[in-house]
Amino acid sequence: MTLARRGLMAALGLLAAAYVVIAWTMVSMAVVADREPVESTPAEYGMAYEDVAFLPRMPEQRADEGPLTLHGWWIPADTGQTGEESSAVIIVHGLDSNRAREPETWMPFIRSLRDQGFSVLLFDLRAHGESDGEITSAGYYERYDVLGAFDLAQNRYGVPARRAGVLAFSMGGAASVLAAAEEPQLRALVIDSSFANIDDLFAVEIADRTPLPAWTVGALRPGMELLARMRYGIRLSALKPEEAISEIGFPALLIHAEDDTRIDIGHSERIAAAATHPQTTLLRFPDGGHSGAYEAHPQEFLTAVAAYFRRQFGAQPP
Repeated sequence: MTLARRGLMAALGLLAAAYVVIAWTMVSMAVVADREPVESTPAEYGMAYEDVAFLPRMPEQRADEGPLTLHGWWIPADTGQTGEESSAVIIVHGLDSNRAREPETWMPFIRSLRDQGFSVLLFDLRAHGESDGEITSAGYYERYDVLGAFDLAQNRYGVPARRAGVLAFSMGGAASVLAAAEEPQLRALVIDSSFANIDDLFAVEIADRTPLPAWTVGALRPGMELLARMRYGIRLSALKPEEAISEIGFPALLIHAEDDTRIDIGHSERIAAAATHPQTTLLRFPDGGHSGAYEAHPQEFLTAVAAYFRRQFGAQPP
C-alpha cells in the first residue's frame, strides 16, 4: 500500500470516528430533558386532589433501566354539577415541563374543567417533574406513559374507556397521537401544537439543545437513527404523528397558534390533512405562541375543548 493510500485510509478512518462521536453526542444530549420541579399543588387553587403513582402500560421499556413509576394528581369532578356517568380528561405536558406548568395560567383552566363535571388526571412524563427515568424520547416511549394514565383512569377510578379523553401539548401531543393509534378504546383527543414528523423538527431541536448548528443534522441523521435505536431503543423513524393519525377512527381536535415559532402551524395542518375521520378539526388562533393559545384566548379555548369532550363522551362508538 502506498503512503498516499495509507494517508487516505487514515483520514477516512478519522472522519468515520468523528462522525460516530458527533452523532453519539447529539443523541445523548437530545434525550436529556430539563427537569423542572413541581412547585405548586391543586389545593393552592381551591381543588381537592389525590397524589397518584402508576406504571406505564409497558413498565420495562429497557432491561437496563427497569420499571418506571410515574407521578401525578387525580382531581375529582365537582359531582354536584352533573348527574352523568363519570368522565375524565388526561392532561399531558410537553418537553421540559411538568404537571404543574404555569400554574397561575393553567390551574384556573383545570378548575373550570372540574366545575363542568370532568375529573382531571395530570401527571409527569418520564424524566420530567417527579416521575422516574433519565431519558426523553420525543414521544416514542412517552406514548406508554399516556396509555398507563388511560388505564389508571379506568382501573382505579372506574371511568369508562369511552369517557376518558386526552388533552396534550407539543411533544406530549405527539406521544398522545401515537398512543391513540394503538388504543382503539380511546375516543377523544385534543392536541395543541404537536409536530407532524420528527425529521422536520430535528434540526431545530438539536440546534437548540446541543452546541452544533442545525445544518449538520441532515448528514448526521442516519447515524443518529442507528445510535438512538442501538443505545436507547428509540425508533426515530416512528415519530410521525401525521402517519399515526390515519389509524385513529374518531374525530380529533387540533389546536395551534399561527404565530408559533417553535413548531410551525403547518405541522398541525399536515396532521389534520392526514386524518381519515372527516370531522377532525384544526382550531387556529391568531396568536399565543407555542402551546400558548389558552393564555391568549382563554374563554374560546376552554369553550371549544369542553364542548369537544362533551360531544365525544356522549357519542356512541362505531
